[in-house]
Amino acid sequence: MLLPALARAKEKARRASCLSNLRQIGIGMTVYAGDNNDYVVEARAASGTASATVKGKYNQHAVNTPQADMAKSVNLDPTITNTASIWACPSLGQGSVTYNATTTPPQWNVGYQYFGGIYWWYNIANGNGIESRSPTKLSRSRASHVLAADLVCKDNTTSGNPWASVSGNNKVAHQRPKAQYPDGANHLTVDGAVAWIKWEKLLQITTFDTSSRLFYHYQDDLGLINQADLPYLKIRP
Repeated sequence: MLLPALARAKEKARRASCLSNLRQIGIGMTVYAGDNNDYVVEARAASGTASATVKGKYNQHAVNTPQADMAKSVNLDPTITNTASIWACPSLGQGSVTYNATTTPPQWNVGYQYFGGIYWWYNIANGNGIESRSPTKLSRSRASHVLAADLVCKDNTTSGNPWASVSGNNKVAHQRPKAQYPDGANHLTVDGAVAWIKWEKLLQITTFDTSSRLFYHYQDDLGLINQADLPYLKIRP
């Protein structure tokens, strides 16, 4: 009886710490936007240059080197790999923030999903990309737009647990008891609120690779995503 109760208590503490991390990311990006014409730091553009007028895929699991330096300016350093980091979910811990020098430009993988500056969404129903509802310029974003969320990704390239390998240390964020996958995910919205969304409600809204990296989160405002597409985007074990 004691072991399950202890496990629940530990997970409750991890969720509280995770919530605090996400709120700090929200505060930092709001400060950054205040000094930079209301724009937040951008997630990694995974297909070269992407902008409001040029389509391109984004990796919400990473930031490029220039953007990492921008985040540092508001005490959101995504380059910390050897100690506890605001960019690492407590469920994933040290090792979920890593440096990848093989990409051009080099990137920092983080232990959350980060949606700042993502102008285009790509998913298994919209492979050609559609205009996103992710925050770019805060004054143009709705309060309910998701700025960051727990790392929920199905890695179709691994022979192990597909919900663990992308974390960098083979762990699942907020893992559901007796399951391979998370119990849900914390979501930070533009208004600074953090809400817990159950696993069953998550959607494959955007990713940089629809064949191997299926990222999941939830947002009320889905913009150009067609209601008919929603059954294809629902999360599955």
